[in-house]
Amino acid sequence: MKRGISRQLSAVLTITWMNGLLALRRMPLWVASYLLTPLSLLFFLAVYGYGEAVDYAMVGGAVMVAASNGVSVMGDAAFYRIYAKYQDLLVATPTRPVSYVLGLALSMLVFSAPGLAVFVCLMWLRGLLTPPFSAALALCVASTWASSSFIGFAISTLFRHLRHVWPLTTIMSMLLAVLPPVYYPATLLPQDYRWIGALAPTGAAAMMLHHAAGLINLEAHVLAVSAASVVCYVLGFMLLSTSRMRWREK
Repeated sequence: MKRGISRQLSAVLTITWMNGLLALRRMPLWVASYLLTPLSLLFFLAVYGYGEAVDYAMVGGAVMVAASNGVSVMGDAAFYRIYAKYQDLLVATPTRPVSYVLGLALSMLVFSAPGLAVFVCLMWLRGLLTPPFSAALALCVASTWASSSFIGFAISTLFRHLRHVWPLTTIMSMLLAVLPPVYYPATLLPQDYRWIGALAPTGAAAMMLHHAAGLINLEAHVLAVSAASVVCYVLGFMLLSTSRMRWREK
C-alpha cells in the first residue's frame, strides 16, 4: 500500500519537474508572455481608471495568471497524447490517470509561480495583503488554478488534432478572465442576479476576493453560491479528468 502511494507520488513529482521546473528554466520568456496581458490591463486601468480600479486590476491579474496557465494544460496534455505519445508510455506503467493529471496540473502551478509572485508583491505595495485577504487570496488562486487545470485536461481529451487545441487555449483563457466579474465588480450586475457571475470559476474566485479586500459588499447567499461554484468546478472536473476517458487510446 505504502509502496503504491510513494510510486504515484513519485510520478506526480516527476511530471511536475519535467513539465514545470524544466520548462520554466529553459523558456523563461514564457513568463513574460503570460504576464503581458494582465500587466497591460493593470497599466491601462492605472492610467485611465481611478482609485479602486487598480485594486481590481491586481486581483484580476492574479486570477488571470492562475486561470490562463491552468487552462494551458490543455495544449500540453494534447501534445503528449497526440504527438509525443508520452501518455501511451504512461499507460504501460503503474502510473494512474489521477497521478498524470495532478502532475500536469502542479506543473502549471509551478509555471504560474513567478507571475503570481509579481502580483502578490504589487498587492503588498498597494497595502492589500491584510491577513484575511491573504488567506482568501491563497485559497481562491489555488482553486482557480485547480479548476482551470482540470477543465483544460478534460477538454484536451476530446481532440485528435493539435491544430484545434492551440487556438482554443487562448480563447478560453480570455473568456474566463474577461467576461466574468474578474476585472470589474459584481455589483455592476443587477442585485438579484449577481450570483450569475459565480457561474464561472474565475468569477466566483474574484468575487470572493473583491469582498475580502473590502472593494464590494456581497450578500451572504452570493458568497455561498461563489464558494459552492468553486468547490463544484474543482471536484467535478477533477473526477472527469481522472476518469478513464480516452486514457487508453483505441
